Amino acid sequence: MPLKSETEVLQDRLDELWADYLGQLDRYQAAQSRIIENFSKGFISLAQANYKSSAGRRYGRDFYDDRMKACRRCRLEDSAGLVRLSMEQVEAKASLEDDDEENDSKTLEKAEEGIQQEQTPPATPVSDEVTKEDDVSSETDQPQLDPGHESPDDPIAKTTVPDPLHWYGILVPRELRNTQSSFSAAIDENIGPAVTSAKSMREIEFEIRKTRKALKKAEKERVL
Repeated sequence: MPLKSETEVLQDRLDELWADYLGQLDRYQAAQSRIIENFSKGFISLAQANYKSSAGRRYGRDFYDDRMKACRRCRLEDSAGLVRLSMEQVEAKASLEDDDEENDSKTLEKAEEGIQQEQTPPATPVSDEVTKEDDVSSETDQPQLDPGHESPDDPIAKTTVPDPLHWYGILVPRELRNTQSSFSAAIDENIGPAVTSAKSMREIEFEIRKTRKALKKAEKERVL
């Protein structure tokens, strides 16, 4: 079997790249169509829920409590030079850590303001004996807790993932649950593949341009 020339090898390589590109394009278009379908169903269900809701109650991002945290986050994974986007469920511990960071920053700001607006000390210093008596009384007044005991109201002991539907009460309309399932399907199942396919297409386009230049150069050298 005769060996292929450089031009034929580059042509085969170009055909393979185009086949990969068309495959990624098909996956991208399929993911986009599913995203459009899911979001359309979600907004229709949301409109139905608002239409059937009781007087004075509306559903949507402008009508829920601002303390609600995200239930899903994006994760970028670099595998063999190919960056992939995936969705992951946020654990309750992670959301609580975010709240702790916000509370710490607010506490630090208040402390700085207190230092700037520090009042003058009293003219008569407090005796050490009175201070010691206050410390002893405060220690005796504090309840003794078991180190292994966890309070039921302790946020760290809670492991449930926050659900935005819980902000609307127990009896949530079926249309509102359909809205959540449609939006979740669009995010969890389709946005990741669409972003990954789009990035793969850009990388293949770069390889196609590079192969075309090499093919033109090889054809010129062959003619000469």
